Amino acid sequence: KHSISKFDMSFVFTEIEGQLAVHIDYNTDIYDPVFVEKIGIHLEAFMMKCITNPTYAIEKISYISTEEKSQLLNDFNQTEIAYPKDQTVIDLFVEQVAKTPDATALMFEDVTYTYAALDNASSRLANYVLKYHDLTTEDLVGIKLDNSEWQIIAILAILKAGCAYVPIDTSYPEQRIAYMEEDCKCKLTIDEDTLDDFNNETELSDTLPLVDTKPNHLAYVMYTSGSTGTPKGVMVEHKNIIRLVKSANFYQLSTQDILLSTGAFSFDATTFEYWGTLLNGGCLVVCPKETLLDSEVLSQEIKNRNVNIMWFTAGWLQMLVDTALDLFAPLTTVLSGGDKLSPKHIAILKETYPELTIINGYGPTENTTFSITYEIPEVVGDIPIGYPISNSTAYILSDYLEVQPIGVIGEICLGGDGLSRGYLNHPELTAEKFVSDRFRESGILYKTGDLGRWLPDGTIEFMGRKDNQVKLRGYRIELGEIEAALLSYEEIPQAVVVIKEVNDTKEIVAYMVCESLVDKEQLRASLKTKLPDYMLPSYFVVLDEMPLTSNGKIATKLLPEVTEKDIVRKKYIAPSTALEIQLVEIWQHILGIETIGITDDFFELGGHSLKASKLLSDYQKFCNVKIEMQKIFSHTTIEAHCKLIENAQKVTYVAIPKTPIDTSYPVSNTQKKMWVASQYDKGSIAYNIPACLELSIDATHFKKAIDDVIRRHEILRTVFKQESNGDIRQYIVAPEAFEFEIKTLDYRKYENIEAHVRAYVINDLNKMFDLENGPLLRGALLQVSATNYVFYFNMHHIISDGWSIEVLTKDVLAYYEAYQKNTEVRLEQLNIQYKDYVSWYQNSKTTTGHKEYWKQHFSGEIPKMNLSISDERPAIKTFDGNSFSGEISKEIFDKLKHKTETSGTSLYMSLMGVVNVLLYRYSYQNDIIIGSPFAGRDHPDLKDQIGCFINTIPIRSFVDENKIYDDFLEEVKQAVLEAQYHGSYPFDAILEDIKYSRDLSRSPLFDIMVVMIQNANKEHHVPLENPVLSNIKLPSSNSKVDITFFFKELDDKILCRLVYNTTIYSETVIEKLFESFMTILEKTLDDTSLPIKEYVNSTIDKTERIEYNSFIEELSNSISEDF
Repeated sequence: KHSISKFDMSFVFTEIEGQLAVHIDYNTDIYDPVFVEKIGIHLEAFMMKCITNPTYAIEKISYISTEEKSQLLNDFNQTEIAYPKDQTVIDLFVEQVAKTPDATALMFEDVTYTYAALDNASSRLANYVLKYHDLTTEDLVGIKLDNSEWQIIAILAILKAGCAYVPIDTSYPEQRIAYMEEDCKCKLTIDEDTLDDFNNETELSDTLPLVDTKPNHLAYVMYTSGSTGTPKGVMVEHKNIIRLVKSANFYQLSTQDILLSTGAFSFDATTFEYWGTLLNGGCLVVCPKETLLDSEVLSQEIKNRNVNIMWFTAGWLQMLVDTALDLFAPLTTVLSGGDKLSPKHIAILKETYPELTIINGYGPTENTTFSITYEIPEVVGDIPIGYPISNSTAYILSDYLEVQPIGVIGEICLGGDGLSRGYLNHPELTAEKFVSDRFRESGILYKTGDLGRWLPDGTIEFMGRKDNQVKLRGYRIELGEIEAALLSYEEIPQAVVVIKEVNDTKEIVAYMVCESLVDKEQLRASLKTKLPDYMLPSYFVVLDEMPLTSNGKIATKLLPEVTEKDIVRKKYIAPSTALEIQLVEIWQHILGIETIGITDDFFELGGHSLKASKLLSDYQKFCNVKIEMQKIFSHTTIEAHCKLIENAQKVTYVAIPKTPIDTSYPVSNTQKKMWVASQYDKGSIAYNIPACLELSIDATHFKKAIDDVIRRHEILRTVFKQESNGDIRQYIVAPEAFEFEIKTLDYRKYENIEAHVRAYVINDLNKMFDLENGPLLRGALLQVSATNYVFYFNMHHIISDGWSIEVLTKDVLAYYEAYQKNTEVRLEQLNIQYKDYVSWYQNSKTTTGHKEYWKQHFSGEIPKMNLSISDERPAIKTFDGNSFSGEISKEIFDKLKHKTETSGTSLYMSLMGVVNVLLYRYSYQNDIIIGSPFAGRDHPDLKDQIGCFINTIPIRSFVDENKIYDDFLEEVKQAVLEAQYHGSYPFDAILEDIKYSRDLSRSPLFDIMVVMIQNANKEHHVPLENPVLSNIKLPSSNSKVDITFFFKELDDKILCRLVYNTTIYSETVIEKLFESFMTILEKTLDDTSLPIKEYVNSTIDKTERIEYNSFIEELSNSISEDF
């Protein structure tokens, strides 16, 4: 046994006395013993099969034991249960009518039908269509009606007539509707005209027509997107529906259920909604589409109807959790699917409503709505799609239809009584997708094209698609159908359609090679006549030629990113309304840009998280609204912001009040944490904030300016003392009693001026501040020429933060300019001081929702970061530090900016994503927590204040090496936005709430930090002429955490500085870490569509290969001990 594994897994074969022994060494952070044991068993079986059958193709060799195959095929698929398979939908509906004739069956707006009334109405319509149309068993009848009670009545009538219904969405283009009606040879389409004629008929029987319908007869044909350019109809029988809604093991509806239908009429979620209620005595609520699109109206509908169960597409559910969480309060059960569920949103939903049952539902139309479901007990990483439902089977098979073992990815193949008859008028496609079940007699399997894998508990995890089919906002889309529509235009000889992440959402992007100029607006309007709205591309990119692979196929990975010019929209629009003009002025002030239109993008103009924080602050102050940060990232134009502001609830700007004068004042949570940390050896030094710059100044005026700034800001004259009861309090020293002096030292006499300046700085860096007696800042002017001085100053973090340095710089230069020009200083009067902020915050700051968020976010086991390149960690944490500097060049920076513009992320988010992958590379830990500073200045009164407003927020990410980097970056983005939204909640309070157990060898909760330095204010003009020294880089003598990544945007590049703890990391190791960071960054900028493991593998160099060979030799020498 070995305590360290240098690689994920190593196989060492040794010949011992005529036998071959194998030793598997593996990383326990990645693999568990059971999985590795399985590999050993499979390896032996695979070798035996290879030896016995040397001519077999590798893909066809099955290495699974009989017992394991039985578990996968039988144990995981024991779903058989008695259900009324010999009855039809109408048989069961009529039975339910007899049981509960007076119970409410259907509601739409002001209309209510009992079961008896619904039975009579549908029978009358059935007799009407039979009277006037020559219909026979399994004839297809279209239904082209908007959401109403008549949709349901029409469906029942068609089934009672022995026919099958074809739902046709009224919003579909006429061309698509005509194709569907022609393809299915509809004998009749029930529309509003049909109903008008029916309602004028006076003599119609309400008895059930005498029609002989069997369980294996067609019930409906539902059209889905087709890869050949036209939709294809899926033929579903009565028995398929019965298997879904009777004796169901995932949720059995009953007479107590009231379900509000949200499924689109032409999509098969309605199969569960309609028949789950009507065949089990429940109540079905139908509402207009407009109600579903307005969360407030929908929420009221749920309350008014006493709805307890609903279905939501995954994307819609996520949006509602973000924007209308109260909507779920009345519900007891939520089903969701159509795409991968967001673990974070499900976690929020479960945390808010612990009693709410949430079911993940997976299944294609070809297997009648649901095939696999999962009732979510708790959220731990990705959410499985679950177990096969009653009377259904699910296999994970290879391309050769061989059973895949647990943990191995294969195609999800479905069987059982839910399987449809196949595709209408497409026997070849039916034969291709519906194949014989070689594991069960007389069985059929449907090859979904979806990838999945078994988990040890018998659940299935969804892993993506094999082909060009996608799910977007709950709709199943064949991109080939959109491509075929584009290629139908003569001027477009080549086209490819892909899904891309643009501004926070997945968008359909069409790339085209055009023989003549194409008007994109007209093209989209024309496509609208062929494709439904959900299939229309959002972006149209015109190329000179398609990028090709070496074998002549289109290289989709080389397709360019979309830009604003690719959007189909009106041209630039100047501000016109008073609100638009006001917002343009606010943007101009924050971004420093003169000309801004209402369609310009905030982030493309240079905005970032810090500036967005300032934007929100100004909106609150000048527009009397408070808008969430997430909305700024999803609504990025002035046009969109006007709508947000107009629809936002107005909040009155309330100034922070002054606290009554006292001898001492309370401290903030952050200040208390720093005070405690400063009691440890070198703990205070860790919170020193030094700065150093060369200036061409009048020293006398400059000193006066600093004195004035100290008088202006009380926090610069503050000290901290512990009371007899243990409380930490801040005391403000009066200006006349405050002893502070800027030393002036002449360094012109030295031959090596820079070396002596550096020596002075290094010496001061290691001096501790006396928090009790002060002062908590010190400074010096080191004269290096007749006109130039190096201004060095150092402050304790307990009285300042990064933003404060900007305020301090601005104020000092303002006073200095006033002295130089003999004018009045141009600074707004400060109405409050830092002590007022602390008192106001502690008395009035609400923590509603924040506490619960952080408790849920860090429930369960908290990971500890252990990088493979670190030295042994001492029992007591040290703060000894050093730094390594590097930079991101202009070329790479330009690519990075382009990536952020097209992906809807910020520089900070993009760099955070790369750091996560880097940490995974050197730890192989999936669960990663990174600390990051949060400005904490969301009130407008705080923008010109100096003080410790900053809070530290822990950002938690889950790295799956098989996940596409683009998808992972989206998760990082959401993690950052959520953390920032809840960022005002004190870090110490988080530790207390989650009952964090302190480890003296580490920093609390995280050991890695990322800091993005993007100044909130404009760059200040620093007076400097004829500089004497080069840029003075301050050495880092302390490190608060193991490693802090500092990124500073400067001109056309990004400066990088890694401050690290020298006790556990060497300079060589940190240099290698930065090299790996740059490798991963560049590779992600070249191609973001690869799995994370590809970026990780790109950093493994020859040296590690040599180390590996050395490891093998060492392992071989000790192998006898292992056997």
